[in-house]
Order: sequence, then C-alpha cells, then structure tokens
Amino acid sequence: MLSPILVELGRTYSLGKAQVQMLPALVAVFGSVAQPLLGVVGDRVGRRWLIAFGTAWAGLFMCSVGFAPNLPCLVALLILGAAGVSAFHPNAASLATTSATRRGLSFATFLTGGAVGLAAAPLVVTQLVARTGGLRQLLWLCLPGFALAAVLAARLPRTASRTADSPRPDWGELIGRGSGVLWLLFAVVALRSATFSALNSFMGHLCEERGWSLSQRGVALSVFLTAGAGGGMLGGWLSDLTNRRVMLVASSLAAGPLLVGFALSHEFAQALLFLVSGGLVVSLAGPMLVVIAQDLCPSNQSAASGMMMGLAWGVAGVALPLIGKVAEVETIQTSGALAGVALLTVVAGLLALLLPSIEARRLS
Repeated sequence: MLSPILVELGRTYSLGKAQVQMLPALVAVFGSVAQPLLGVVGDRVGRRWLIAFGTAWAGLFMCSVGFAPNLPCLVALLILGAAGVSAFHPNAASLATTSATRRGLSFATFLTGGAVGLAAAPLVVTQLVARTGGLRQLLWLCLPGFALAAVLAARLPRTASRTADSPRPDWGELIGRGSGVLWLLFAVVALRSATFSALNSFMGHLCEERGWSLSQRGVALSVFLTAGAGGGMLGGWLSDLTNRRVMLVASSLAAGPLLVGFALSHEFAQALLFLVSGGLVVSLAGPMLVVIAQDLCPSNQSAASGMMMGLAWGVAGVALPLIGKVAEVETIQTSGALAGVALLTVVAGLLALLLPSIEARRLS
C-alpha cells in the first residue's frame, strides 16, 4: 500500500525522487532482510504464532502512516510495520508447501493471494485518499488485517508448531560448501526483484511525468500486479510439469524487452499493453524460485523461503535510492531509469543458464 502514496508522501515531507525512494527501501530492508532470520526462528520454534502475529502487527503500523507528525515518525512506523511482514512471509511460505503434492501450484496459490491484495491496494488506497482528502483514513484498512490474524491464530494446523519429532535444521544447507547453487539462485532472484521493485515504486513518478492522472496511476499499478498474479498461477501450474530452469530462463529473457517497451511508451493504452505482457511473463517464474530453494534446503525451508522472498528483495530495495538519483538526471528521467532496470531480467536469465537442470520435484 506504500507505492500508490509515495508521491503524496514526497509532497507532504518535501522529498525529492531519490529521497522518497528511501521509504520503500527502508521497508525492503527491514521487511525483507530480516526474513531469513525469522524463518530460522520459525524452523526451530514453530510458525503458527509468527504468522498470525505478523499479520496484525504489519496491518496496524503500515495503516498508521497518515498520523506521522514528521518524517522520523513516519520512518519509525514503516520500520515497525516491516517487522510484521518479516515474521509472516517466510513462515507462511514454508507452510504453504508443507503437505502439498503439487508444490509449485500450491505456492503459486499462496502468492496469488498476496498478489490480489497488492493489485487491489493501489485502487483502494488511491480512491480512499482521493475521496477523503487525507492519509489518516488509511487506518480503517487495518481492521481486515486484525480479523485475518484472529482467523489464522484459530485455524492454522497444529503442524505449524514445532514438535520434538521435527527434524533438526542443518546449517550446511544455507552456508556450507554445497550451498553454491542456492546463492546463484539468490543472485537471479535479486536481479529480478530489482526490476519488479523499481517498477512498483517508480510507477507513480512515471505516470506523473507522462501527465497521467492519480486514477490512471492506480489502474497501471493494479494492472501490473494483476497480470503478475495471473502469471504466477500459470507458472506454478507449469512448474510442476516442466523443466524449471528452462521456464526461468525463458521468462527472464522475454520479460526484459516487454518492460522496456512499457517504460518508453507515451500513450497510456500502449503502455498498459506492454505492462500486462511484461508483468505476466516475468511472473511465470516467481513461484518456482521459492520451491527450488525449499528443495535445496529441506530442513531450513522457512529460512530458504526468507532468503528468496525477503533477503533478495531487501538487496533489490537498497538500490531504489540509486535508481531515484538516475531518474533525477534531466536527460534520463524516470522512463530511462526504468528501461535500464528492466534489462536486469535479461541478466538474470543469462545467470540462470548456469543453474543445474531442475525438473519438477527434483534436482539433477
């Protein structure tokens, strides 16, 4: 919900493009980099309460940003909200594939739930702010989060809690001599995440440069995220049936030119066409990345999920202020910066060629 209101936050606190991108970068660092650590906690003490608590905690503080009287208070609220995100994601991702027979599709379904929320957020947030004229009304959005947290606490299976019979986690899977493939996969995810994060964060600035309205900005973000949700579901289904490395390489190489086309388009309809295509194609490989990491680390599945969903996104998020600096250059602007970042998916595809052949449900 932060991306749709970045322009408004920049105006409120008199921040430039590079400065305002420090806000999603902070969320990325504190909400993502800590995920492997909280995944380790979940692998060792149980996931159930971390999932429920993280949901309520993130909802409360993320929806309170409109009450920040100054920039330091806003930063504090974002960091606190990000902590809840860190508790939820790695543990929920591991639980989503624990007992599934088609793990790619199961994890894609989990991701799609989040993607639907992300896709709806720009429309809901921008309409709420535009109609009420203030960011404080966002606090109402924490109520669904509280309700969901209560349902999770009551309904999650007891298997989400660690027992004496649970296998002992093996640190060697994460940092041992045989973990090279895991870290190569991490690099691929980080590059792809940088593209997605930049598009998500700079969409508002690009729309403003093009003269598109606040409502059009919300439509563009929602279309991109909805296409990503559809691509994730399709990719999850295909990943259980085909060679995952081939899918990863093809998705990454094909997405780059499509997203460059979006960044350089001036007509709104044409831009949306490129955006839908690029969002769909780049998201095809999303679900399989975490499933592959879990296969590589069977006794550290939450930690591995946190690396791919959290640490990689955090590393990508740190680059946002630098991308903002590039976007402020008069001859480059946001469109040029996003076009360059979109090509990182091509680099990711070339790196993915170095991965071993990855068939559905096994590594060879």
